[in-house]
Amino acid sequence: MNIYQNKLVAFIDILGFSNLVKDSAENGQKAELLLSLLKDIEAFIKKEEDILHTSERIGNITAANLKVNYTQFSDSIILSTDIVVPEIHGIKAPNINNFMMIFSILSYLQAKFLNEGILLRGGLTWGPLFHEKNICFGPAFIRAYSLESRLAVNPRIVIDPCITTLDVIPTEYEDYDSYPYLMEKNLKGFMFLKDEEDGNYFINFMALQTFKANAHSILEKVKENIKGMSEEDEDEKKIISKHQWLIREINNFLKGR
Repeated sequence: MNIYQNKLVAFIDILGFSNLVKDSAENGQKAELLLSLLKDIEAFIKKEEDILHTSERIGNITAANLKVNYTQFSDSIILSTDIVVPEIHGIKAPNINNFMMIFSILSYLQAKFLNEGILLRGGLTWGPLFHEKNICFGPAFIRAYSLESRLAVNPRIVIDPCITTLDVIPTEYEDYDSYPYLMEKNLKGFMFLKDEEDGNYFINFMALQTFKANAHSILEKVKENIKGMSEEDEDEKKIISKHQWLIREINNFLKGR
């Protein structure tokens, strides 16, 4: 019996988490902040699932059954959801509810942490995965981890190129002619932004009101993080580079508003 299911999975790394935890040992407010942020993820996931459950009333049973698995340990966060295509009278119909749900959660997650000056980096892919409660493993998990550690580089949640180039389409989508259209017309440019430096797509963390309402203050906090750092120091140079990437993306967003 194959225990794997085809899922969308994101692996997220909280950058600078070790220092945050060290500081929290002597600063109760920082400890409370970390706990609040991590609990807030669960609350937002519950809210998103409730929205989809409501859709069952208008006949979208598949959307109602979508569920997000969430695991957090130390500086790592794992999120996954099933890839489901609804059938109405035996005919497959366009559906990006799974993408919309995972996108909303990841965009919210980044914006929420950025509002506290905390950066995230990650990878989003799909493939065979087992994820129930605190147990998560499978080829897709390894791929998501690899995307975060090797491809993301900057504080972004990078999308697996096989998804955006349509090189790999899950079996659930094999006869799903609308999927390529939805990727090009609905996902790219809004949910997924293209990094002009390397051509990779990443989650648009600036799409939701959570970011938009605090864009200027977030920008100032990001700048404050590297105040006093020097590029002469190799470790600080790497930190500065990550923050400069973020500053550039936020400035581009503010110019386009």
